[in-house]
Amino acid sequence: MSGGEGIYRWTYADGYELVRFLLIAIAIIFVVVLGFSIYLLLRNNHREKKVYPYRKTYDEEGLVKRKAILETMYAERFGDEDARHGTRYYVVAPEQNLDTGYVHDLFRRGQTDVGEEVHR
Repeated sequence: MSGGEGIYRWTYADGYELVRFLLIAIAIIFVVVLGFSIYLLLRNNHREKKVYPYRKTYDEEGLVKRKAILETMYAERFGDEDARHGTRYYVVAPEQNLDTGYVHDLFRRGQTDVGEEVHR
């Protein structure tokens, strides 16, 4: 290091060209990412306001079946609906806890489709 130049300074033309190229590349990438993000934001806002309120994006018959299966399971494990909703404090016994994937298996046994989207 000579002449008081800092650690990030150099006198070679290649260094200036490299820094200029990197700054331009980073700026272009930033503008592209920003533009794409704004496009996705506007697209999502349009769908939320104009598309989803007027179109069902789920299977209504399957939803009714799944609710019935869950209600049956809740009644078996935790009592009837009036008792569940009327109780202010309830301690769940360890054997009443749901295993991982239990609800998904219930739906599969009840022959309902889980997680399928309906695009009509």
